[in-house]
Amino acid sequence: MKILITAGTELLPSKIARRLVSEGHEVVCFDIRPDLARLADIADKVTIVKGDLNAIEDLLDAVQRHKVRRIVSTTYLLGSESTAKPHAAIRYNALAWNNVLEAARLAGLERVVISSSIAVYGLQSSHGERALAEEDDCHGKPLWVYGATRQLNEFMAETYRLQFGLDVVVVRFGVMHDPWKKGAHTSWAADFATLPAQGLPMHFPYRSTQKSSIWAMNDGAHLVSLLVSAPKLRHWLYNAGGHTRSNRELADLVRSFLPEAKFTFNEQAGEQPLPYMIDAGRLERELGFRVRPLEVTVREHINEVRRFAGFPEV
Repeated sequence: MKILITAGTELLPSKIARRLVSEGHEVVCFDIRPDLARLADIADKVTIVKGDLNAIEDLLDAVQRHKVRRIVSTTYLLGSESTAKPHAAIRYNALAWNNVLEAARLAGLERVVISSSIAVYGLQSSHGERALAEEDDCHGKPLWVYGATRQLNEFMAETYRLQFGLDVVVVRFGVMHDPWKKGAHTSWAADFATLPAQGLPMHFPYRSTQKSSIWAMNDGAHLVSLLVSAPKLRHWLYNAGGHTRSNRELADLVRSFLPEAKFTFNEQAGEQPLPYMIDAGRLERELGFRVRPLEVTVREHINEVRRFAGFPEV
């Protein structure tokens, strides 16, 4: 199957590309500034197309020229950057994002898999101490530009599904940890393991008791590959929650591998604008998907950093 991935050489998209290639799919990576080094190990197995997601004609041309059947789009202007640049956030997170749906409709594609975020729910305290499922209300007042555009994305995805019969699948991601994650509102989900792996101190921007729903980005790539390649899905919307852990618990987990790791916390911070209890049962029931234990993925995270830095693994 030929699958196009938008911003295909960025961090998560490149992981998805690698996963799909390993499963025998033909992959087209569509990117305005392709980072060829990130896909160097599979360069002969993917097609790189330079194009601008803001220009629907670029995307349509790539889809038609390469006979694409399905699209994956997980790229986004993330939380902190969306807040700092609200106009750019609307241009990219709303208008360019919608170009994916429109191009898929015009080209008659089989399926589009698009990422959303648990940010659509707002604060956990707004819902009580319970796991949030797909049916739970998420249409209150958004807390930030990022959450607002995610709500609009989901509304438009359902509109294209109902009005045009487009097979759109939306997956709401929780907080992902990865060694090379940068620039996001949740960049701490890289730093909490990446910095100690290099012998550096880590400061959490939230309280030690603040909880998150956290999982590995590599597991996210696996999930997307399942969603885009599945013959048929019973739903169009899926929650992809991770493990509920406090910052203190994450620090203790890192210390179980690196006993000398040093952590501090911002005990005056307010509540993180993301829920931390997510019901991902729909994915498990339909696809048999479960996130791997944090003890496994955090150790992988630490060791990837240490190999890169020339340090012994733990």
